[in-house]
Amino acid sequence: PGKDIVNSLEVEGQVASQPKFLGSGGSKEVFDVEVGGEHYAVALCGLQDAPERVIQKWENVLKEPANTALLRARGFYVNELCEVKNIKVNGVEFPALIMKRFEDHPFEICDSKNIGGNANRLFDEKTELSDDKMITLMSSVSDEIARLISDGIRLGRDNFNLCVSEGQMHLYFNDLGATRVEPFSDDERKSVIDHYVMYAVGAVISSVSEETYRNNPYINQMGNLDNTLETRLKKQISEQLGIQES
Repeated sequence: PGKDIVNSLEVEGQVASQPKFLGSGGSKEVFDVEVGGEHYAVALCGLQDAPERVIQKWENVLKEPANTALLRARGFYVNELCEVKNIKVNGVEFPALIMKRFEDHPFEICDSKNIGGNANRLFDEKTELSDDKMITLMSSVSDEIARLISDGIRLGRDNFNLCVSEGQMHLYFNDLGATRVEPFSDDERKSVIDHYVMYAVGAVISSVSEETYRNNPYINQMGNLDNTLETRLKKQISEQLGIQES
């Protein structure tokens, strides 16, 4: 539809007042809309690709509700609402994704794609951090990586974000259209641990404010290839899954 040409929007027959553009990704343009006194995030398909590619991407988006429900049922942090509903954009009917806005969740979502979103407040530029402290702070994240692998949940880098609930960091997953569930072979698991730890550390780095990233020396070096945090996290998760060091 394009962010500049959404003149009117209806959700299942109810007029959505004052659609406000929130942001866009590779396949979606997301608007904050008010329907019947409630606010929602409504995702429409982006049109920046060739028509056949737009259709292909949107078919993937329409799989998000089922995959989101699957991860939610297994105890992972995901959007509390993710449904496909028929909407009308400028009078044209279209299937769209209806979600809860990030700010309406009972936990704080730190998503690098969320324009103006919350920054991780568990540490700032003055917080003294070390591998030991960060491993403690990421204890739930480590457990969640181990559970993903045990459950055979196949995700990509773009699915990994961070949230904070009751003072604890957790992984938060979205854009789940391409998610697959298939047990990992013994040969795969070590590589998947490497990737998921890298994605999780990247989510932590992306969760902080620019000021914290620039001025906290520990956070600033977390993304270095030779950082010892990732090595220790990989070892810890391997032991948790009973994978022997080769």
